[in-house]
Amino acid sequence: VYAGYSRSKFDADNRDADGHSDNYHLGLYTGAQIDALRLSADVGYTWHKLESERNVAFAGFSDHLTGKRNAQSLQASGEAAYRIPIGRVALEPFAGLSYVRYDAKDMHEKGGPAALDVSSDKQDTFFSTLGLRASSNIDVANINTQVYGSLGWRRAYGDLDPRNIQSFAGGPNFEVQGVAQARNTALTEVGAKLRLNQRTDLDLSYQGQFGTDTRFHSVNAGVTVRF
Repeated sequence: VYAGYSRSKFDADNRDADGHSDNYHLGLYTGAQIDALRLSADVGYTWHKLESERNVAFAGFSDHLTGKRNAQSLQASGEAAYRIPIGRVALEPFAGLSYVRYDAKDMHEKGGPAALDVSSDKQDTFFSTLGLRASSNIDVANINTQVYGSLGWRRAYGDLDPRNIQSFAGGPNFEVQGVAQARNTALTEVGAKLRLNQRTDLDLSYQGQFGTDTRFHSVNAGVTVRF
């Protein structure tokens, strides 16, 4: 069982808009080891609390708008990996499948006549992933440290073009298309896990995703405490 919290920030500088999402995670994972073969599976649920603000300005008009929105996401995944030790380095080719469901509630902006009413929307997406991991254990200032990295390729299926219905107060509805999910994405990760004591690990990592028209960068820090 795991639980956690994260915050995501987003900016659209060319539209004078920004926002953030507070994310609360809860999930369950399991796994099995058969000689060098490792099998794993997990299912997780996340509650998202999103807040946004934007400015609208043109000749003779300006407006500052804010909005709040709740959303939930469900993710289930499974993976098979095979460990190949080569000296002090371990290589691990892997293959995985995952499913993500995203359900966002409607939103009603506040601030003035340019405020939008945004309808609820849902997305169901499936992913297949192939890749290779590498890891090695070293000592850093007498702290047992595992350094690791991975490269992978992910293929997406399902709802790749998010759309929803929006309207201005008292106006007609219109459809808005969001940023499309890349069908093919290169994945990369580098990180280090430090064993602080018998029960506590500190994990620092960078993750990158590179699609045809999309880029995603994430820097993560986490503490694991075993009971």
